[in-house]
Amino acid sequence: MSRNFKAKVFLVLAGIIVFLFFATGYNVSIRDYSIAIGVGVDKLDNGKYEVSVQTAVPTEFMQLTDDIKFVLSAEGESVAEAVNSIQIKAGKFLDLAHSSIIVIGKDAAESGVTDFLAYLTRHNNLKDSATLVVTDISAKEIMQTQSGLENLSMYALQKVLSFNANDIATPKKTVKDFLADTNRIGSSSLVPLVKLIELGGENMSGMLPPEVKAALFDARQGAIFTDGKMVAELDTNGVKAYNLLKTTIKNSRTEGYDIARKKVRLRHRVSGNTPTLNIYIRLKVKPLVEGLNKREVENEIYKKISALLLTQQTTDILGIQENFYRLRRLQKDNLLAELEYNISVRVDKV
Repeated sequence: MSRNFKAKVFLVLAGIIVFLFFATGYNVSIRDYSIAIGVGVDKLDNGKYEVSVQTAVPTEFMQLTDDIKFVLSAEGESVAEAVNSIQIKAGKFLDLAHSSIIVIGKDAAESGVTDFLAYLTRHNNLKDSATLVVTDISAKEIMQTQSGLENLSMYALQKVLSFNANDIATPKKTVKDFLADTNRIGSSSLVPLVKLIELGGENMSGMLPPEVKAALFDARQGAIFTDGKMVAELDTNGVKAYNLLKTTIKNSRTEGYDIARKKVRLRHRVSGNTPTLNIYIRLKVKPLVEGLNKREVENEIYKKISALLLTQQTTDILGIQENFYRLRRLQKDNLLAELEYNISVRVDKV
């Protein structure tokens, strides 16, 4: 028997053994995963983290139906430990690749979110395009809320956050944009702050399980982060001022007029050694109420912008420090405290 024949026989046998090993070995299928559509992180009074996920178990035809949606949660000394506990409880691997939103409780936000966001994106496939929000209650409560918009609370919340054509809504912030903000000069970021407007009444009693709330999501306020930690809240007027300066939003129906045209310029100047921010706002509005006084509109806008700039003495959601460095090569630790600003507002009716 020639050496070449023996070598061929050996290769054939080795190939059969390898094929049988992989063909009969353990294979992970879609049924072995818990597909999460949303994830929440809370920090409890005992110092532990509680991670909650709203999951949808795929059927044989990979369809999501009402009877298979639920919220899983577990505690741990860290977010990683809590995630592992959820997987043990569910008996399935946890996949966050389909999670479109991550909700963070206020206590967890104030403790810092950068590390566990990085962990979830690296180890659990959380996409950096997921929307980041903060809540003044627990993230678990948000997930257990029944909304009239959608059966799944995470889908309902995502729908509310998508109504950013209205100037009263806080603009959405993705995980990618948030992590990028932490690396900028000033390292401040504005994230939607979600609150609940509960729906009561006898007509709701007995219709839902006791742990489920019936409520509307309110995303008209904002949470301000610096260095990855929540440090302050921004009220509705502050959000409106932020949208006026930093977004292309034109709708202002809540103020009694529609903005037909908006032009905003922020000019960063250095007079001597003093940084100066000049803000020019030009609006053309269509009145929705009779007797709209454009001077009153100008004064109201001026007050909102001035109040927003006061928050910039400790935080920098407008990116003032970044712009001064990029445009003027000026970087000072006390730049925001020394900043002088001028606001010019002009409103004309269409």
